[in-house]
Amino acid sequence: MKSKTCVVTGCCGLIGKSIVDDLISHDYHILGLDINQAALHKLSNSYSTNDFTPLQVDLTNDSSFSCLDEFLSSFDYPVKSAVHAAYPRSAGWGKCLSELRSSDLSEDLSSQLGSAILFSRYILQYFEKHSGGSLIHISSIQGISAPKFEHYEGLSMCSPVEYSAIKAGIISITKWFAKYFSSSNIRVNCVSPGGVLDNQDPLFLKRYRASCTNKGMLHPSDVSAMARYLLSEEAFAINGQNFVVDDGWSL
Repeated sequence: MKSKTCVVTGCCGLIGKSIVDDLISHDYHILGLDINQAALHKLSNSYSTNDFTPLQVDLTNDSSFSCLDEFLSSFDYPVKSAVHAAYPRSAGWGKCLSELRSSDLSEDLSSQLGSAILFSRYILQYFEKHSGGSLIHISSIQGISAPKFEHYEGLSMCSPVEYSAIKAGIISITKWFAKYFSSSNIRVNCVSPGGVLDNQDPLFLKRYRASCTNKGMLHPSDVSAMARYLLSEEAFAINGQNFVVDDGWSL
């Protein structure tokens, strides 16, 4: 088994998979958590058992943490790193303000922000029992700034208000947990990426690029590189911080 192990939630997602690839290439063994069984099976088959161990789990369900407990206790050594990249969404996710339904809003606030709180509590208590560790959350530029609504004009896409609320909340709980577990050899930090390339409308990409400095939309590896740094020993003095990776979008 490799010398470093990291739990990555949402490991089959766009950012989650990039984090898995990046950490494996830097000698980590990954404990990959995802709710999507088919995607998890496919991802698992692309790595060796020395690199990747999968677990299908629904982090919005309290009972799943008992399963995770058994999963982690099956290893002969304590896990010291975790990245929470899970991104659960309701059937109505992504609708514009006029189409927002209370049932979808309630589900998304609970599943995204609620599960981030519950996973943080679980993994940080685990770290506390095992002499420390490092947790990374994934937020967004929408958590620090209002959307540039002009980027969306005339397009079928929008920036949901609940997304901004959830991502601002992720930054807030990062600071809360870092302070709560102080003096425990525990670190909790956050990465807030700009938009990540995912087959967006060309007009949106053009507008977005005009608000940036050098690159425009990010590649997932731009996010995973920062997450890896924050897990490293070089970042030991960094705690409770939010790191913006957005090619100057928020300037």
